[in-house]
Amino acid sequence: MRRAALILLLLTALWGPDLLLGQASPWTHDLRHHHVPWRAWAAGEWLAGRIPAWAPEVACGFPLTADGQTGSFYLPTLLLFALLPVGWALNLSLLLHHLWAGLGTFGWLRASGTSAPSSLLGAVTVAFSGFMATHALYLGMHNAFAWLPWLLWGIRRGSLGLTGLSAAMMLVAGHPQLAAFGLLLGAVVALGNAAVGGWETRDWRGELRTLGVLAVGVALGLLAAAPQLLATLELARFSARDGQLPEALAHVGSLPPQELVNAAFPYAFGYDRPGDVVQTYYHRGDGYWGAGVNHWEMAFFVGIPMVLLSLVGTRRAIGWAILAVVSMLLMLGGPGWELLRQLPGLGGFRFPVRFAAWFTLCVAMLGSTGMDRLRRAPPAVVVRLGWTGVGLMIAWVVGVLATGLAVDVGEDALREALRAFFQQQVGQGPPPLPAGELPAVVEAALPDPEGEDPAAIPAKVERILRSLQHNTSLVSASVLGPLALIGGMAALLFMGPRATRRWTLPTALVLMVYADLWVFGATYQARVPMEEVGAEPAALEVIHAEPGRTTVVDRRQHPDLDAELMSASLGLLHDVPDVILTSPLLMVRHEALLGLVGLDVGDRGPQKVERLAAHPELVDLLGVRWLLSTHDLTAAGMEPVAVPRLSGSPVGLWRNPDPLPRAFLVGCAIETSDPWPAMAELEPRRRALVELGQVSGDVDGAAEPGDAAAAEALPPCTEPEGLGEVGLREEGPERLVLSVSASRPAFLVQTDTWYPGWEARLDGQRVPLYRTDLVFRGVSVPAGEHELVLEYRPGWRAWAWPALGAWAVLLAAVGLRTARRWRRRSPRAQVAPGQPRAPGAPGAP
Repeated sequence: MRRAALILLLLTALWGPDLLLGQASPWTHDLRHHHVPWRAWAAGEWLAGRIPAWAPEVACGFPLTADGQTGSFYLPTLLLFALLPVGWALNLSLLLHHLWAGLGTFGWLRASGTSAPSSLLGAVTVAFSGFMATHALYLGMHNAFAWLPWLLWGIRRGSLGLTGLSAAMMLVAGHPQLAAFGLLLGAVVALGNAAVGGWETRDWRGELRTLGVLAVGVALGLLAAAPQLLATLELARFSARDGQLPEALAHVGSLPPQELVNAAFPYAFGYDRPGDVVQTYYHRGDGYWGAGVNHWEMAFFVGIPMVLLSLVGTRRAIGWAILAVVSMLLMLGGPGWELLRQLPGLGGFRFPVRFAAWFTLCVAMLGSTGMDRLRRAPPAVVVRLGWTGVGLMIAWVVGVLATGLAVDVGEDALREALRAFFQQQVGQGPPPLPAGELPAVVEAALPDPEGEDPAAIPAKVERILRSLQHNTSLVSASVLGPLALIGGMAALLFMGPRATRRWTLPTALVLMVYADLWVFGATYQARVPMEEVGAEPAALEVIHAEPGRTTVVDRRQHPDLDAELMSASLGLLHDVPDVILTSPLLMVRHEALLGLVGLDVGDRGPQKVERLAAHPELVDLLGVRWLLSTHDLTAAGMEPVAVPRLSGSPVGLWRNPDPLPRAFLVGCAIETSDPWPAMAELEPRRRALVELGQVSGDVDGAAEPGDAAAAEALPPCTEPEGLGEVGLREEGPERLVLSVSASRPAFLVQTDTWYPGWEARLDGQRVPLYRTDLVFRGVSVPAGEHELVLEYRPGWRAWAWPALGAWAVLLAAVGLRTARRWRRRSPRAQVAPGQPRAPGAPGAP
């Protein structure tokens, strides 16, 4: 294990030497917009002595920990972001998890009976696989996947501690979907091991006991992750992921069948790195022309050598071969995926292509088994396999030539067919927000596929034709690379026992597989110079001089402008609050309101400014003081502000002259069960729309819509002039103390997000906290001087102590088992006092 660990450490350093030396960082796309700012926020909350829960800096207040991708309880990453600058923390998080995935795979394969050289080959395949390289974009998924081999190792050893600890780490790492897929794989493997073990040994009781131990371990892992899981389940009820997604949406991210070849040929349908896409919040660039959502989700590259070795190892590991086929079928998003979606917790997921995580581990097991089979095979069999390799080379050349000829002959017909196909997809982007009832708004807020731009179709067709011509040219790297790999494997096999029964074949294959994966994935996440990571935006000094919510009008711009626009969650790094949050669990009501005023991500163009100008009163209600944009916002009533450092930049800073304060009084509160139709005509300075049935906090006698007694508790409608004042005495992430001076009964609107767990106390007495103006909070206040305290007390915090207890049990179980293993390996434990050690024993001469 030590030798393998050193080799994997060296290969990890070679994977990203610029990351290790701090020269650059993959500060692009989702890493910049979401994952790094979220983890920096969570680490900052822990350092401030608070359990991360509520972030007032995004989306007018949002339970950011509940998002599930924040990793607020994942200690390895939190330590990095608490102790290091964000660029260094990101780099080390990526590299250490590549290493961790490799170590776990090596241990799992060794425990499964494969030799050390073959296990090292499988470890390299998993640690530097296409899945790990491409999904480094989603830091939580990358971190969670690194624990999946450790889960399988724990299951193989029947270890309660390792199984439970790995399950808990996957669940809190920051990607609920990958954790769910991983636990499902663990259950399949555990049941399969029990069935095989029971059949071979007839010891069914022993296998059932082992299954019971593993079940207890997973249960402890679930308990350890309970605060995270419960918070996420609560947020899901207010998001587009509530319950079952519509069938069409659930199949977004299915692998097109023809792109199964991506396991060995990841450039067959073009190539796009996330950092090369020239539009923020857009998921397709000019390079990828396949039928999938984007290149990085569809590219589950494991390399040609491992695919061929997997075929060799199929007969010795038939169960894993079947599982590999099942994983490919699930990646296609067919009936199997639809059946799995009926299981609890899986109905809200998309992107079945992420079952590539299963496929990657199956290939590691099959390829390692194939290597062992080659090393034990008779020389005649090895040479025969070498000739098979020669046949594959010939077939590859013939296939490339035939395909190239077909492309050249049918170029015109293919061009017209492609144009017609893409023309059918014009206008399939997100629909406009409806003006009907709220359920329709919720449906419209669900993400939709990005439609084709008709003006871009001719250029896209020509790029596809050029890509096909490149991929069918015998002098292109796309053709010569596979040819060289297959030829190299054949040459090794022709060497016979000299290669297969020594370290020659394993060493050569490890180097071939690593080189193949390195060329594809080592720089898949584009680099940014370290000095640009988290650089201070030019407008920051002006914004901090007059604090207020800041936002961006039309966020889908070139990524080079992201830093100056402080797009999405980047404000978390600079203490600048934003009204938007791009999250898989975004709250659809909030997104609908942003869409109405043109502040959502959604579409792009001057229509954003038109919507902003049409609803200035709602922009004021959102409390937006500062707006950054590449558009002229004068027509929307905004004042341009000169920022010398932005001179010459397409980005401008604009000031809203009169936003509403974070808390204010209105003279009229109107009961409604569906506020959406009235939002476009709302006068927020005069009246509020109150949903009596939506009360946050455990208040006796919470009202239902139409409840006459509750309606009487609302103040009678009066003019807003002379109502009184609201002052802010104390402000914290989870506690607000307001002083209220009301000349007559009034209704207080507080423009932070209404959400369960928030409760209101007026002069020490619990009072209803109503959902107001679609997304905000409201409290009815009588005349006089009052103190209003708003406090966030999420129910999931009650599970903090049981969760800590579960972590302690799991860590103790792992520690005790590790100590026992070290004692058994100790020379003192193996040799009685005074007895000489046998030759070759540890410590013997």
